[in-house]
Amino acid sequence: ELIDQRLYLQRISREDGLAATLQSLERPYDGSPGIMRAMGVWNYDDTRMITVRLEDMTADVSSVLSHFLRVNSVSNVKLPRAKDFSFEKMSGGRKIGEVDNSSHYRSGNAEAWREELPKSLQDYIRMHYSKLLEMYYPEVLS
Repeated sequence: ELIDQRLYLQRISREDGLAATLQSLERPYDGSPGIMRAMGVWNYDDTRMITVRLEDMTADVSSVLSHFLRVNSVSNVKLPRAKDFSFEKMSGGRKIGEVDNSSHYRSGNAEAWREELPKSLQDYIRMHYSKLLEMYYPEVLS
């Protein structure tokens, strides 16, 4: 499905592609509730789970995992080496900020999404996902 989605996105405009991506995150091809809808009804108060923003995880995976292990009193766990999962390693040697539009690892800039979304999609997301934004990105609501 991802290959088909990428081929489709290559044939349409950037703005239409972003809208189509949001649509597939809300309701994928199989008709199940999509990731965005699932995130909207998730029980964030469940203490068995920890919620981590992608930006925090990509900025310092070792610190995030170490914090999780400490908070949950988990020991004797060997963490992966952060450098093995760095943008440079995963992208084949590119530095953060070097853009490859054909790569899943496009730029390595965890904040790039803030600049990419057209106003119409920003407004849609603010309207439909304000609860999530209030919890994790309150600054984008103003």
